[in-house]
Amino acid sequence: MIYLDNTATTPLLPEVIDEMNRIFKQAWGNPSSIHSIGQIAKAELESARNTIASVLSAKSSEIYFTASATEGIGLMIPNIIKKNQIQHIITSPIEHSAVLKTIQHCESVEVHMLDLDKNGAFKLSNLEDKLSHCKGNKLVVLMHANNEIGTLLPFKKVSELCLQYEALLFCDMVQTIGKYDISFSKTNVDFAVASAHKFHGPKGAGILYIKSGRNYPPMIFGGGQEREMRSGTENVPAIAGMAKAIELAKKDLTSRSQHIQHLKSYFTERIKEEIPDIKFNGNSQNGGLYTLINISLPLKISPEVLNMKLDMAGLSASQGSACSSGVMKNSSVIQYLYGENRNALRLSFSFLNTIHEIEQAVDILKNIVHKK
Repeated sequence: MIYLDNTATTPLLPEVIDEMNRIFKQAWGNPSSIHSIGQIAKAELESARNTIASVLSAKSSEIYFTASATEGIGLMIPNIIKKNQIQHIITSPIEHSAVLKTIQHCESVEVHMLDLDKNGAFKLSNLEDKLSHCKGNKLVVLMHANNEIGTLLPFKKVSELCLQYEALLFCDMVQTIGKYDISFSKTNVDFAVASAHKFHGPKGAGILYIKSGRNYPPMIFGGGQEREMRSGTENVPAIAGMAKAIELAKKDLTSRSQHIQHLKSYFTERIKEEIPDIKFNGNSQNGGLYTLINISLPLKISPEVLNMKLDMAGLSASQGSACSSGVMKNSSVIQYLYGENRNALRLSFSFLNTIHEIEQAVDILKNIVHKK
């Protein structure tokens, strides 16, 4: 099976598995216990926090552990709204469903959607117009990179506008942490989230960043773990695995990114040769997130049939976000931007993929199109 669905999740690295096994054997205690066995686990927990903070150029006190980015979004956005008496939220219609559904259930707040072009991008003037016209406390919620078409946020300029108009900025960095050199100390972002399994770490571990100087009430009540913010015994093996994964990602960032960019360029070149009438969605062909590309095949078949053909041919790819509990759904992002599903297919790469796999993937897609 050729795995080109790394935007959905990534394989665990051997070094990550080794680190988690070490914790399972040596630091299995409860990190909230005051005896020595518990304190061994506590030391590993804080070591992981320090590692992650160092990689992200943040203070360790700014890093909180969650079970996933979705949890961080779902718990923290309502917390921000309540604590800061937010009256206006500015976001986009193609944010992750975790954001859109959370905002949908927030009361006493007015939601403003940015206008998007066919690539899923907005004009900075549109954001500034909304920031300037919204009177009262404001929260901007935007993803660093779209998880389906890869459109990148002009992060520096957006953060500067938020600072200028005194708006808080919450950024979904699920597709960029571990893939770009992120430095929280050099940005104006107030909140950010990430999930370990997107950068070759384990599922069940996530990061919530909260800039220093912002104090919030607990998201989950109980024993007061995570400095009172998220009660519940921490998953130390998964957190240690996450720290190892992000440490490796930082160390090998240049070589990984160059390899993945080469795979994407090669795929783009070969697929255009074999299927000349193929369409590229968003600006994923020659811009955006370097780890993915979104194409539309010249076919008129149902998503179910296309998925069956891909799976039978040995190619794992995605027709939309992977966060729908295994339910086959058309891409809401493609539907919004183009008004139709257009047989969209997202292929996403990791440094573990090879040129040979790309050749095989192109052959599989060519055969599906030509045999119909």
